[in-house]
Amino acid sequence: PHLACPLLLLLFSFSVMANIALLSLFLISFFLGVVAHSYNVPALFIFGDSIFDAGNNHFKKNCTVQADFSPYGFNFFHHPTGRFTNGRTIVDFIGCNTASSSSPAVPSTSPS
Repeated sequence: PHLACPLLLLLFSFSVMANIALLSLFLISFFLGVVAHSYNVPALFIFGDSIFDAGNNHFKKNCTVQADFSPYGFNFFHHPTGRFTNGRTIVDFIGCNTASSSSPAVPSTSPS
C-alpha cells in the first residue's frame, strides 16, 4: 500500500509531462507552418533524375525513348504527359505547397 502511492504519483507526473511535451510540439509545428506560408516563391528550378522527371522529352521529336502513351499520366493528368510516372512527382508536391501560382514549365527544344 505504501509503495502504490509513489508509483501512482510518478505515473501521473509522467503523464502530465508527456501532455506538456505534446502540446509544445503542436504549438511549435503550428507556428512554423504559419511562418513557412508567409514566403512567396516565384519559381522552382529542379535538376535531378527520373524522380524529378518533368516530361521534357515529350517535345523532342528525335528522342527514341518517350513516355507519351498510356498508362503514363493516367491517374493524375488523365492523358499521356511525357513523364515516366503515372502521377505526381516530388516536385509537383513541393510546387503545390510552396508556389503561389502554377506556371507551365518551359520545354527545351534544343538537341543538347
